[in-house]
Amino acid sequence: MATDRRRFFASGLAAAGAAALSACGKKKADAKADPPGQPTGPLHAFLVENGLPGQTGFSVGLLATRDPAAQVLALANIRRQTKFRTELEFASTNRFKLAFLKPAFDHFAASRDLKAAQVTATEFAGWAGKSDADRQAAYLAAYRALLHLLPEADRAGMFVHLAARSSGGRRDAKLAAGLQTGIGQGATVSLDGERFRDLPQLASVLFGSIRYAAGPMRSKTKRRTVELLKAALKAPALDAASLTAGGRIAAASQAF
Repeated sequence: MATDRRRFFASGLAAAGAAALSACGKKKADAKADPPGQPTGPLHAFLVENGLPGQTGFSVGLLATRDPAAQVLALANIRRQTKFRTELEFASTNRFKLAFLKPAFDHFAASRDLKAAQVTATEFAGWAGKSDADRQAAYLAAYRALLHLLPEADRAGMFVHLAARSSGGRRDAKLAAGLQTGIGQGATVSLDGERFRDLPQLASVLFGSIRYAAGPMRSKTKRRTVELLKAALKAPALDAASLTAGGRIAAASQAF
């Protein structure tokens, strides 16, 4: 669904662009996690998933901000400083991404503007015998449970950004349409997440790390990624109790 241009630029993107031009003129990077003041525009949520619907441990997560342009600029600066230019993927075992992830995770942990939430499926009851319509309903229920971890005031007028998957096909379009119907309150759902690149990619690594931490962690690079995230969050573990207690990520588990 097309994004309303007036609402979109009212969210703070134009202001962030002006701030970026000012920073370039001064040739000096802002070292703070957020610009002065707290952004007040509508919330922009970048949604990702890990695992397959129907499987225990399937999770959906969101990384949200009121000023996506400023956050993209901050992550671009970290890329430049760490000289990490390739796609950021949790599945990758490229150890060079660790140099980027340490300051990126630190930025997430320190930023007052970034919110994160995750819902993990404890089971999908009777999945094998469900109709396609019932499976889609359970799949959508996981995403709706995730969005309802946000306060109602944050959901009003929010933008939900999904990154289209090359293998998604109708699944992506049905997800976007289902969420648009279920959220209401003037929300806009679109398949334009890749326009912001680093935000959905950071979300994917963030929530991929949390899911991976619950398993045997055989990859050295992924184990190190988990440790970097724990250090940034100052969390003893990446389970739901530790994450919720830390206050930076709202985590919940539910049967669907």
